Amino acid sequence: MWGRIKRLINFQLHHFLNAIEIALIRAVVIALTLYNHPSLDANAPLKSFASAAGVNLAIFSNDGTPFKPLFSSETPATLNFKMNINHASAPPPLAFGDLQGCHGAFRALLAKAAPTPNTPLWFAGDLINRGPHSLACLHDVIEFGQRAVMVLGNHELHLLAVAAGVQRIRKGDTINEILAAPDAADLIDWLRHRPLTHYQNGMLMVHAGVLPQWDLTLTLELAHELEQALRGPAWRDCIAQLSLPRLTRWHPGLTRDERLRITAHTLTHIRFCNPEGELEFNAKGGPDTAPPGYLPWFDAPDRRTAELTIVFGHWAALGLLLRDKLCALDSGCVWGKQLSALTLDPEPSQRKLIQVTCPTE
Repeated sequence: MWGRIKRLINFQLHHFLNAIEIALIRAVVIALTLYNHPSLDANAPLKSFASAAGVNLAIFSNDGTPFKPLFSSETPATLNFKMNINHASAPPPLAFGDLQGCHGAFRALLAKAAPTPNTPLWFAGDLINRGPHSLACLHDVIEFGQRAVMVLGNHELHLLAVAAGVQRIRKGDTINEILAAPDAADLIDWLRHRPLTHYQNGMLMVHAGVLPQWDLTLTLELAHELEQALRGPAWRDCIAQLSLPRLTRWHPGLTRDERLRITAHTLTHIRFCNPEGELEFNAKGGPDTAPPGYLPWFDAPDRRTAELTIVFGHWAALGLLLRDKLCALDSGCVWGKQLSALTLDPEPSQRKLIQVTCPTE
């Protein structure tokens, strides 16, 4: 009983803090607009404004010019803006690969990593499904409160689709315990309010990856559009759209529903694409199984997010892959391999990898 009460308190506190955060961001944006802040120039689609309080506000001008939304004619106050509250004393985030219901391995890895109480915890999606203890993994992450940042993965979207009555339980799914839990409605609501991307300090976390022709601004704008749809009253209609056949080509002329689909399928499913960014969803093996003319998305030439450090999971057949600007963390725990966590120090040589072996639970 106490555990449920604690989760409900954390859930309500999360929404309360989010409301305060949104109000503060809007106030700053409006103030900057009214006073014609000199940092709002057409050559800077992404600017950070720091206050003495330690708040970093990043404003995204979606097409390279100030205050011109990409997909609508809305007012400046509706821009896609993000705020990160950073404390100088906070250590680098500790990022986890796909848990997929492997609760025992997660607790063992957490104990081995021994993060300090103020260490941010990043989760690259797919907390649930396939493993035996999806509900426990979900409860654990929720109980971390604001300390935990999780992006949605394909298994979370599948759970939402089942909850919405759009999809059926599949062979091998282990999400029934979530749907049957006393707090199932709260859990579904909590998941609907998770982001698809998280960007902070030059690092972008997604579940699977990004298209090579998307830059940071466009990636965040597309993710924001999908997040708003999932959080709104018509979220079931959004989920129904995501369940339609996948699109393989991005172009700016897509309709809103088409954008939602390709955004969801890219951010939570991408593995291979061709140099022009055409997606290939059938191949699920390692990089050496790429169909002719295709390659891993992160190796596409002229990828527009190449200067960012991208943290992702999803691709168990790829396994752990660490480069200066790339952290692939799904090391196949649910398949009896390893669960991985990585300290995301800005200096790649200072990052620390922690792993545990994942026996069948």
